Amino acid sequence: ASTVTFSPMPVTLPATGTTTVNIVGNGMDFFGVDLTIAFEPGAFTVREVRDGGFMSRDGQIVAFVQRMETENGMIRISLERPPNSAPGSGTGNLATLVLERGTKRGNSTMRITDFRIRDAQQNAYVGRTSEVAVSVP
Repeated sequence: ASTVTFSPMPVTLPATGTTTVNIVGNGMDFFGVDLTIAFEPGAFTVREVRDGGFMSRDGQIVAFVQRMETENGMIRISLERPPNSAPGSGTGNLATLVLERGTKRGNSTMRITDFRIRDAQQNAYVGRTSEVAVSVP
């Protein structure tokens, strides 16, 4: 019953500069996490994707891979703990997205369309996804 949510909810982009949005995971046995995020191209730009720290909060070095296809409105994020380390459990920030205004104004939605958790034996489980309203005044 693992879940993932955005924080804050909803998101309003500033007139200038950037804003950050956290992807918060909640659940058990987080050894590996795969996320796919979809959004309307042009509504905003994802400038950067950062490791949120949840998977490495015990000091382990976590493999953090990202693939940003902002022109297609798609981001893929993969996090994995090192072999022979214990999985993480609880609630914490998996990743942080840095957003900047795009060319379109108005409201749009950013969705986590796929959320998979892998345990230490590499068994994959589908978690509950989320979406957030993004306002570009």
